[in-house]
Amino acid sequence: MTRLFVAVDLDDRTRAEVSKISTELREKIAASSASRSRLSWVSPERFHLTLVFLGAVDSAIQARAVAAVGPPVREDPFQITFRGLGMFPVRGSPRVFWLGVTEGLEPLRRVHAEIGGRLGSAESASTADPFHPHLTLARFRDRLPRSALRPITEIPASAGPCLIDRVTLYESRLSSKGPTYIPISEARLTS
Repeated sequence: MTRLFVAVDLDDRTRAEVSKISTELREKIAASSASRSRLSWVSPERFHLTLVFLGAVDSAIQARAVAAVGPPVREDPFQITFRGLGMFPVRGSPRVFWLGVTEGLEPLRRVHAEIGGRLGSAESASTADPFHPHLTLARFRDRLPRSALRPITEIPASAGPCLIDRVTLYESRLSSKGPTYIPISEARLTS
């Protein structure tokens, strides 16, 4: 089985801006009442915005995904801007700390819909959830009261704009050092 996802990548400037936000958040959390919580921070080279997570798939679904992500996407290149911090799930103990998308939401949703439509039955059941574009900054390893992090989510955080001109199908290989993302197929955005 191969773990797959489809994503858009950040340009180097935006990646550096998000990395700075991540570092500042680590420092603020270390100085807060949430300092004892264990978080797994996403390293800057792994920052991406997931469009579709397929998960572990067999070779037949992988072949369909490669074919689906090859042809150009019918959307002009566009820019996205990241702004605002949040946590998933909306209620209960947070599991994911993220940076939201404010500019470029509509074209991003259209690209998501086109890629999801191309994948058809190859698509994971997890994509049945509403698409909430975000950039994952950290995952919580411990249960933590949401109230301990609320002041931190109110810190101003923004990055971009970032040009989106392609989508990439990635294989995710897990190891004790964290995941390695290997590009398998790419589709350019074009009108």
